[in-house]
Amino acid sequence: MSDIESTSDNEPDFKDLKKKRGTLKCKLTLYKKYVSSLPDSCIPIEQIIDLEMRTATINEVFRSFDTVQERIELLCNDLEEQMIEREMFESSYYSLVAQAKHIIQTKKPKSEDKPEVCVTHNIENDSIKFPEISLPKFNGDFKEWLDFKETFDALIHQSSLKPIQKYKYLKSCLQDGALEVVNSLEYSADNYAIAWKLLCERYNNPRLLDFKTFLRTRADLNETMKSKDLAATGPSTSNKALVTTTSHKDNNNKTTSRYVVSCPQCKDKHYINQCPKFLALDPVARLHTAKKFRLCTNCLSTSHAVPNCRASLCKHCKGKHHSLLHIDKTPNNASTSTPIPTQPTTLLNSHTIETARSRTTAVPHTSQPSEQTAPTQNELTHTNTVTSKLVCNKVIILSTAIVHVANSDNRRYAMRVLLDSGSQSNFITEKAFKLLNLPKYKTNMEVIGFNDTSSKIDYYCELTLQSKNKCYSKTITCLIVPDICNLPKYPINLKTLNIPQHFELADEHFHLAGEIDILIGVELFYEILSIGRHILGDGLPILQRTKLGWVVAGSFAPNSNPNLPALSQQAKKRNQVRCNFTLNSQLHKFWEIEEYTGDSLTKSYSELSDDESECERIFMTHTRSADGNFVVNLPLRASISLLGQSKGIALRKFNALEKRFARDAQYKQMYTDFMNGFQQKGHMLKTDSNTEGFYNYLPHHAVVNPEKVSTPLRVVFNASMPTSTGVSLNDIQYKGTIKQEQLIDILLRFRMHKYVVNADVERMFTNIYLSPEQRHLQCILWRNEPTDEIETYVLTTLSFGLKSAPHIATRCLLQLSHETHALLKTSPTASSVTSAAAATAIESDFYLDDLITGGDDIEEVTKIVLEIDRILKGAKFILRKWKSNSTEIQDAAGFLEKMVAGLHWASPGAHEVAELQRTAPCRRYHRGNKGRPTSTLPMEPCKNREGARWARRYCSSGYNEDQQGDNKTLIQ
Repeated sequence: MSDIESTSDNEPDFKDLKKKRGTLKCKLTLYKKYVSSLPDSCIPIEQIIDLEMRTATINEVFRSFDTVQERIELLCNDLEEQMIEREMFESSYYSLVAQAKHIIQTKKPKSEDKPEVCVTHNIENDSIKFPEISLPKFNGDFKEWLDFKETFDALIHQSSLKPIQKYKYLKSCLQDGALEVVNSLEYSADNYAIAWKLLCERYNNPRLLDFKTFLRTRADLNETMKSKDLAATGPSTSNKALVTTTSHKDNNNKTTSRYVVSCPQCKDKHYINQCPKFLALDPVARLHTAKKFRLCTNCLSTSHAVPNCRASLCKHCKGKHHSLLHIDKTPNNASTSTPIPTQPTTLLNSHTIETARSRTTAVPHTSQPSEQTAPTQNELTHTNTVTSKLVCNKVIILSTAIVHVANSDNRRYAMRVLLDSGSQSNFITEKAFKLLNLPKYKTNMEVIGFNDTSSKIDYYCELTLQSKNKCYSKTITCLIVPDICNLPKYPINLKTLNIPQHFELADEHFHLAGEIDILIGVELFYEILSIGRHILGDGLPILQRTKLGWVVAGSFAPNSNPNLPALSQQAKKRNQVRCNFTLNSQLHKFWEIEEYTGDSLTKSYSELSDDESECERIFMTHTRSADGNFVVNLPLRASISLLGQSKGIALRKFNALEKRFARDAQYKQMYTDFMNGFQQKGHMLKTDSNTEGFYNYLPHHAVVNPEKVSTPLRVVFNASMPTSTGVSLNDIQYKGTIKQEQLIDILLRFRMHKYVVNADVERMFTNIYLSPEQRHLQCILWRNEPTDEIETYVLTTLSFGLKSAPHIATRCLLQLSHETHALLKTSPTASSVTSAAAATAIESDFYLDDLITGGDDIEEVTKIVLEIDRILKGAKFILRKWKSNSTEIQDAAGFLEKMVAGLHWASPGAHEVAELQRTAPCRRYHRGNKGRPTSTLPMEPCKNREGARWARRYCSSGYNEDQQGDNKTLIQ
């Protein structure tokens, strides 16, 4: 059963695509039968023509198949069998077309196939001489190879001459270096084919030929541009036409190019400042014409822009524009003339929208009619947009709304739209378009934004959007673009705005940063506005009523009330400059960890940002089970109503996983053992998904690490998988912060201890339980055998894959430390000193789930270690893999080899060894074996791979900084 059949039989679109593909395969089969039925001997000319027509038709069949197969692959998750379908069709197609072309070339009469070689019809006798034809000469110059090859191939190589004759003509045409290539071959008929092949292999280098062509074209272009620069100085300095003649030598062939002046307005041979049509226009129209033809408005040249112009200024006002473009700004003219359209100056801050929306073009409807009227593809419409100057102490809120958009199956998705009256067209992101799976139409469009920057648009689509209350619906046309923007740049504190609760907002989460899926332009902007406006207060945004709901828009000063921070601390620090430079995160950490500043990551509660404060508030709602386990709530930043349907996606992923099980029995056994162990320990419980309520399903897969003795396979649950609304469980969570000190602080203390200890917490996440009210957010599908019924389970513990899991786990350790200190204050005991030291070690000497601690007194260290173990066991955190440089401590806690933060610690010598692992072997895939690996070969070194390898090498305290400095230089 194919992947399409197993996953999407219920969807009509899949069945239609399969039917189309079957029809195309039938056409190819009929073509194959026809080619096979052709006789091997003489074929009539009528049948040859028939074969040519069928071959041209089958090319269209192949293009149709490629389109249909591409749509099937886009709708399919497991591409393995689809690649086999494509490969079989393409192999059969190319084989048949090659066979047909061979028949056409060999069976077609010579008089029709190659009339230019008709001089060789009667050359059957060696005594008859070949007609005297001026054959080309070739001396080994790559630039002349193609001309020589095509001429010699047509006159000699494809003729009916005997090979010995062809060889004679070939050697007579070769000179210098080309002749040396074949000189070593004996003069015989058999060596002609070898000589021709040697020449083709030596000189038929398309890449080198293209490079040489590029260099010649570049040289011609440079000289032409120089000519234009010289000519362009004419209009502003002299009225005489300047004609520049340039020449260059190339291979002893002299080429002369002459620059001819051409007016862009009337196409006549004069400069535009001498054009009667141009001079007849008023200054405003001249300026519009200059911008239309992208001329420099200072000298009317086409070769550069205004900032690079060195010509003189306006004679009337000394402004940087041509005198013919000067507009008299007297009071009398002010009422009748149109102001000069200029681009406003904008001070960018972190809330400035990155997309240029000031001037756009409407969509030309080339495929089907629509309601809106569109200009031609070559017509660009312009709109002036007023942009206010943004200052660092103001927050700008743009109008956003949530709408429902129907896909091809009339299933509706919630999408976030931006209302923009400064755009003439509507836009949709590629991500949203792929989610809707709507048909797209080809177009050739140019969108012009700020600074005359243009973007090419290749496709557009039509979609129907509906308001949340289903009272308004509209079909619009949207241009498809890679991205629009994210708004707002940083979360906004709702308490600052004081929005009344009875207002039904079009976007309830307008204050949270998120992707904009659709941009609605001026075509629909004023149509959706309704009567109704509410002013929130002085210096605050307004609420505007629309058919989509109430939208928030305007600006406000976040510092108007110092008790209510409007932006996070991160936003305040970054409100002036936004860096678009993206650095590989692993290398970025490599630099950060080497540049120690001495600041601790631990913050006091007064220094927490808004997000961190909210995470802290949610964590403090935790409880403890009867066995001592932490029972926590996920730090949700948005309502779970944003999540859509997820069972279908999880089911497709699980079916793909079972196909992997069928191919790899060992992998299945390890996976099944892990899941059964999960179920036996109570980490997953069977539930009835048919009962009322919302269930969010998580796909799952395995992470295999053979080097880990305890857990070679670990199942990870994908909480980042988008639901039907495009929002995932991780999207509505706070990430939180790691409540631990910097690794370098821990390791520096570790080096100063005389006796040191290392251990880690066993399966830390699975010892933290999730509150029963939120377990429906972690549902999975599972069965042990394909013959069993697929059951729904809920995960009861903190699962691998949650965004907030590291924050919650480390916060639990910190909570144990706080509880121990608080208990000692109220109920001191004889072992209070040891307990206090253990609590301090839990707070300061843990890096994630690794304990890295020690001391100078062996008896004291042993007591602290045992006390740490006791405190953690109270929360069901079990320490394992103990390691120490003291045999007494080892005897008290066991022993197992362990790597700490990238370091292998050799305890007998009490030193650290940085292990630099080679990159994992590359698994090479070949199509012939259904995409499965057929060989395992080592990877070749490259920049990214070597950079990642050095980034994993960590210097604990800078003792090998000389090597690290060289490595950094190499990476940079």
